[in-house]
Amino acid sequence: GLEKDIQSRADFLSKTEDAMPATPQVPEFLVAVSKYASDNSLYITNFAPKAEEKNMVIPRSGPGAHNAVEVDFDVTGSYLNMKQFIKDLEENIRPIGIIAISITGGGEISGINSAEVLRFSIRSNIYYKQKNFLVQ
Repeated sequence: GLEKDIQSRADFLSKTEDAMPATPQVPEFLVAVSKYASDNSLYITNFAPKAEEKNMVIPRSGPGAHNAVEVDFDVTGSYLNMKQFIKDLEENIRPIGIIAISITGGGEISGINSAEVLRFSIRSNIYYKQKNFLVQ
């Protein structure tokens, strides 16, 4: 009966693995961010994940424990395109936490110059399952 139950929920389990993978999958995250940037006429000008040994574990133990990798990246483009880019990141299946966004260049944003080029520096966390965690 258990085997049949697992087979019937295989699709759900597969989606769970995509949402919270067992490894950081930084290259896959870069591909997703690159696609969202391209779809919104933005350009990634910098992408810098932190070293693996600096990854965090949140919380420290228990069934909800997971690891986080800090990733910094810069996106260049218009303010309106950036708003849609952030919405796309929020709707992504992979849990992403944006820690900070800073904006440089372009001057004031108004209805007249809303397409002016700005640089958005984003600091975020991407999450994955805690390694070697056993449920008791």
